[in-house]
Parts: sequence; C-alpha cells; structure tokens
Amino acid sequence: MTARTSIPAFEERLSDPTFWADPHPTYDLLRREAPVYWSEGRGHWLVTEFDLAETVLTEPTDFSSVGFENRHIARLPEDTRVRAARVAVHFETPQLVSSDPPDHTRIRRAFGSHFLPRKVASLDTLIRAVAAQLLQSVAGRQFDVVADLAEPLPVHVISEVVGIPREFRDRIPPVTLDQREFFGSPSIGPEHARRFTSSLEEWRGLLTEWMDARRRTPEDDVLTRAAQMVDEGRVTLDEAIATLLHLVIAGNGTTTALIGNAMYHVLRHPEQARKISANPELIPNAIEETLRYETPLPRDRRIATRDLTLGDAEIQAGDLVMSVLAAANRDPNHFPDPHRFDAARSFRESHHFAFGRGIHLCLGAPVARLEAAIAIEALFGHFTDLRLVEGYEPDWHAITTHRGLTKLPVVTDRR
Repeated sequence: MTARTSIPAFEERLSDPTFWADPHPTYDLLRREAPVYWSEGRGHWLVTEFDLAETVLTEPTDFSSVGFENRHIARLPEDTRVRAARVAVHFETPQLVSSDPPDHTRIRRAFGSHFLPRKVASLDTLIRAVAAQLLQSVAGRQFDVVADLAEPLPVHVISEVVGIPREFRDRIPPVTLDQREFFGSPSIGPEHARRFTSSLEEWRGLLTEWMDARRRTPEDDVLTRAAQMVDEGRVTLDEAIATLLHLVIAGNGTTTALIGNAMYHVLRHPEQARKISANPELIPNAIEETLRYETPLPRDRRIATRDLTLGDAEIQAGDLVMSVLAAANRDPNHFPDPHRFDAARSFRESHHFAFGRGIHLCLGAPVARLEAAIAIEALFGHFTDLRLVEGYEPDWHAITTHRGLTKLPVVTDRR
C-alpha cells in the first residue's frame, strides 16, 4: 500500500514551467510508477490511470463533488482568502459541478431540458449563420482561429441559449478567464482573488436582474426557465444564479479550446487536413480524437468521503482527489499508440473522459460537439489551402483547469 508520500523528482516535474508545453511525459511516468500519486505541493492525489480515474468519476458516494473549491480557497495565503470570501460563499451553494445527489439530481433535471437532443439540433442554423458571419469578417490571408472564430462563436451560442443580452456578451470571456486563473494558476495571489470576486459580483447582479425581467416578459431561454423554477420552489435563487453562471462559463471556454485544439492538430498533419477538407463526414471523428488527445478540461476534482484504497494508495476521508482526464485519455491499455493524433481513429464517443463520466457527464457536451463540427466545416469550406503560419509554436494557457491555445495563426489562399 502507498501512503501520502511525495517523490521529489515528481514534484519537480509538476512544478517545472515547461510542464505546460507538454505534460504527457510526466503523466506517463506517473501512470507507470505511481498511478495514484500524492502531490504535497498541490495538496491532492493525482489519478492518471484510466480504470482508476473512472472509479473516482463514477462513485459519488465515495468521491464527493462538494467542497473542493472552498478547500482550494482554504489553502491560500490569508490575504488572498480574505479577498476571496465572496467566492467561497458562492461555491457553498449547490450547483451542477459542485453537488452530489439528491441536490445534483434535482438541479440537473431542472436545467436539463434546454440541452436535450431536440433543443441542441435546433441550434444548427444559428451556429452555421454565426460561423459564416465571423469568417466573412476575416480580413487578409492570415488570421487567428482562436480570436476570430473559436472564442466568439461559443460566446454567441451560449448567450442565445441562456438569454444574455448582446451588449453584455463581451464580458463573458473575462469572467471565464478570471475563474480559470483563480482555480488553475500555479500561484494564486490577492489580485487573482480581487478580479474574480469583482467579476462574480457583477454577474450575480446581472443574472438576478435578467431573471426579474423574464418574469415580466418570458422568452424561450434558460433565464426564463430559471426564474420559473425559483418561483416554483424547485431551486433556490442562489442555486439558479450559480448554475446559470456555470453554464455561461463552461459553455464557452471549453468549446473555444476544443475548436482551437482540433484545428491545430489537424493542420499539423497536412494529409489528415486534406482528407477532412475533401470529406467533411470525417469531422465528427476528428473532434472525438481531439477530445481524447488534447482534452480541453484536463482534470476533474473530488473529495474522498471515507478512508479507502484506490489502486495501491491509501486515501483518507477528506483527501482531495484529482482525476487527470488528459492522462487517462492517453492510457495505452485503452487507446493503442495513444500519443499519435489520428483523425480517423475509431472508438466510441463514450470511451474517452473529455466530458467526464457518470452523473456529472457534461450537460452541454452535445452543444460543444455541434459547434466544433460546424466551425471546422466552415473553416475548410470557406478557405482553400488552410495551413499554420510558418514557424508557429503553440502557446498553451499555463493553468491546470484548461488546455487550450492562446492563439492559432493560420494562412490561407482565399476562396
């Protein structure tokens, strides 16, 4: 059995600034030598093996989703904790990602109707129109896939689903980045807490105001549904606000990363890019391979509810446990030749962990898949000979909660 013992060489690897450029050599080492590893520097277990990660993700009675955020806050320096007091209160409220049954079941059922297949399919025309408009605005032969398409497209779509007024949509990327940095930066200070607290307060006020407006003038959006459920007593006002904000943040950042990651890896392999350009029916498979190979949400967090054994590790009640989805998705026992990007790889959508597993399977996964497919189809349909700018080196966001490119410059012969 393995107790909570850190290994200096592993800690050095995990804290090395170059880790972000390519974390997989470190993940491979952990999977081979310590698939359930206690990192003293991070204060949690890292689970890198597929089967063990699946256990953590699918057994909520042993691994709870409640309280991770505030345990994270509790470990911060005092001055940062003081500034983050309002953040802590916000995450004490049950919401989709930080609740267990029965609260999770109740909240998911309450909001799930807007993410059923019929609703998702109805977004097809909207997504195509927005993608076409964004690409028509591209000037010149060189542009940035992230800034010009991958970021604005999901912001527009989730805004339409939730009901965010147009004049406030430019505030979505900042609050998304503030939350990602607060929970995912290697070193979190008072300034991170100040920015996220300010964004959080602003959005809580806006969402409350918009729900009040929907009571007077209902529309076919999630804000209207949320206001109705609060009035019916199915969810509390705080639960509605917390869940709405989660949908806004999760509904854009992850999809932005998926579109950018997919285009980067496809364009890195010109022969695969040519096949996809000529055969758009291959795009959904390329998206699934991207989700596996370059997982936008690389980790998922839980808290052990009791003393238990996971693999060879002795986990204590209250320990923080991090399933490293990015590592599990390259487990060679489940994915042959896992470090090879193959847009034609054949496997079930449900096989990889990119959208989680079990009761916390991402509610918006079908929307993200649809957006990514349409975005990539639009890029290959709108431009000829699309390719990476010569000499481009990927610059990844240096945070644990997100795996996405800061920019993706491409050049094209315009059609």
